[in-house]
Amino acid sequence: MRKLILAAVIVVCACGAQTRENTGRDDWKEFRSKEFGFRAMFPADPQSMANKAGALEIKTFMVDLKDRAYSVLVSDIPGAQFENEKLTEDRLDGAMKGVASNLKVEKESKITIGGVLRGRELMGVNNMGLAIRGRLFLVNGRLYQVLVGGPREFVNGPEASKFLDSFMLTQ
Repeated sequence: MRKLILAAVIVVCACGAQTRENTGRDDWKEFRSKEFGFRAMFPADPQSMANKAGALEIKTFMVDLKDRAYSVLVSDIPGAQFENEKLTEDRLDGAMKGVASNLKVEKESKITIGGVLRGRELMGVNNMGLAIRGRLFLVNGRLYQVLVGGPREFVNGPEASKFLDSFMLTQ
């Protein structure tokens, strides 16, 4: 699990090769993944890529606007769909610790969306000074990481909140 989270943070911090110019327009679009059962609003069409972390595959959907990035990372955790609530909570705590090990964490909390979807939220800064804010959810053995990265003003601002708040499961 630790390698999975480390790889996810590296993907976001690296800000993929395909970047988009900041147009300054409000071109937000709903993106849906039937395969992974989620939807989210992005400021442009996200690029998708797959990476490996050990035996786990991480599917990333990202919009990189040079000075800020929006991403949803999805990975299936073998056997986790059969675990009880306590083990799921323990996995979420472990995922948070994995992310936190690569950041100077400024905020970390348990969250609930719609009274049903439990997860974790964090805010921190990596060793390159990039601020990262994210939410993690583990549902039916699938880990979702919804992350934004960029200057502190951005990750604490309304565009980052719009993206994070737009994430919804569709299955």
